Order: sequence, then structure tokens, then C-alpha cells
Amino acid sequence: MRFQPFLTALVAAILGIMTETDLRAGDEPSDKPRGLAFEEWLKTKEGSVNGVLIRLTKTESVETDPKVSDRVVILKLNWSINYDGKRWPLVILEPSLANETSGQTCVHVVAIGRSGKEYRSLIDSPSPIRAAQSEKKWFRELDKDKPALVGTVEADLSIAKKRFIKYYPDEFSPDVTPDIYVMLEHLPIDRGQHLRLDAWTGDLSTSTKKVLVKKW
Repeated sequence: MRFQPFLTALVAAILGIMTETDLRAGDEPSDKPRGLAFEEWLKTKEGSVNGVLIRLTKTESVETDPKVSDRVVILKLNWSINYDGKRWPLVILEPSLANETSGQTCVHVVAIGRSGKEYRSLIDSPSPIRAAQSEKKWFRELDKDKPALVGTVEADLSIAKKRFIKYYPDEFSPDVTPDIYVMLEHLPIDRGQHLRLDAWTGDLSTSTKKVLVKKW
């Protein structure tokens, strides 16, 4: 789904200064959303990679309490990871946009413009300000007697919203909420060897799901 995903994530993990969005655009602004062949995109289904399968089990949008903080719409992506391989237990870096994993987790946000054309913006996990290694609590372990790993990735919709409006003002506006779709991609390259782990690495992605957003 991405452009040169392994190389991008590897560079980001080693240098701690570049993410996928820094590399994919060439001369164009790195945060500019791209058009895509949406009908073909929707046909893409999740598939097992070396025994590991990631799925979106639920998607929703949640608005923060304006009495507590500025209004923010959070996209919540509930995920599950199943494993039917031979190397037990499965140890894997947890999908997260909160942990500083330098783009090893990414949420694809697709918005439908006024013309009916689709645009995609990527929200990556952040890179650390200083060079830093992953923490043990960022990894999850699945034993044979457990059905699956589960968790939730939260993405701030305003990040993608600002990009859509900035670069495509004829297609998007602050007051008109477009149809929103999401896809979760997880590209763990961190084995956690400094933590004496041997975590799974590979390229995982879910199918695309629509998210009900009343007001973005």
C-alpha cells in the first residue's frame, strides 16, 4: 500500500528524523494528500503475512469534551491480530500512533471531495526528538491459549482535515463533512533485540472501513 515501506521505515527507525510522509512526495509538499483509485482500493482485503493477520474490528469517531479542551475529533480504530504460525509465542510491536516508532504504524485517511474524487492523507506514528530505543511495554505477546491480541489506535482527524482543506479548497471546507474511510497499516521492523526479544517483523494492513463522522 505504501511507497517503499520497508526502506522508509528502516530509514526512520535508524535516523529518527524522517517518516514516510517525508519521502513519498518528491518535489511536492510532504503532507499533501494524494488522489487514488478508490474502487480498486476498496477491493483490497487483509491477508495473512507469515501467519500474522491484522483486522479492523470496529471504527468510530469520538468528539472530545469542549468543556475540557479544544474540540477534537478522534478516529478510533479497534484492531485485532491473529496468528497461526509455528513460532510461539508471537511477539510483535503494538500498532500505535502514540508510541514514537518512526512511522511503523500508519492510518490512511480517505476523504471524498465535492467532485466525488477521493483523496488520501497519511498519519504516521511520530519519531523521537532524540535518538531513542523502543520500550518493552510497546511490545505485545500472544500465546497459543489466547484467541488474539486486541487494541485501539487513535488518530486526530484534524491533522488530515487541515491538509485536505489547505491543498484542495475547491473540494473541502471546514463546515461540510465529507465521507471518511480509514485503513490501518502496521510495518514493524523493530525486533526489540536490545530488550532480549525476537519480535515479528513484516508489512500488515487491514481492509478499508468507513467511519461515521457527524462533524469533522
